[in-house]
Amino acid sequence: MYIEYTMPSADPKARPRGQNPYFDNDGNVWTTDRGSPNGIVMLDPRTAGFKQFLLPEQGGPHGITVDAEGTVWWGENAGFKLGQLDPKSGKMVRHALDPSGFSGTRNGQDPIVDSKQNVWFTVIVGNKLGRWTARPASSSTGSRRRRIRYPYGIARTGRTTSGSRSSCNAAWRDSISARRPSPNSRC
Repeated sequence: MYIEYTMPSADPKARPRGQNPYFDNDGNVWTTDRGSPNGIVMLDPRTAGFKQFLLPEQGGPHGITVDAEGTVWWGENAGFKLGQLDPKSGKMVRHALDPSGFSGTRNGQDPIVDSKQNVWFTVIVGNKLGRWTARPASSSTGSRRRRIRYPYGIARTGRTTSGSRSSCNAAWRDSISARRPSPNSRC
């Protein structure tokens, strides 16, 4: 069976652009809306009801995940931020990911949550993987010994793994020991 839902638009002239759906533990579907205005959208497939949470300014949300406590996380291409939403209260926080204040053309995207509730993300233009630690609140981005250009997509399978958008490389990081692999193949 295939069911298609039409995302609501906050502006009658706008066209919503859903991307990167994610199912939470309650069966709801979360997605980013990259249309104008940007937002975070939840679909309850049991009722076909939508909830919209609009970003206060354009952020280019990219990638979305939900942690064990039900908090929704997304990366932002504009401004290099990591978004956090409490769906019960509607409270939204957008954390700056670069403590130096530089955002430039870096893009935080594709967040995932590990078993310790740390949020990992790719920095597609900065060629890095990053991690947000909630307690205490901080972010860090690691440099790579071997340059993996434009890391795109990230997965958690005991290791944090990312593929490359512009080359045939992949990278992984053992988040427990912080050990990095040495490259063993070329395309």
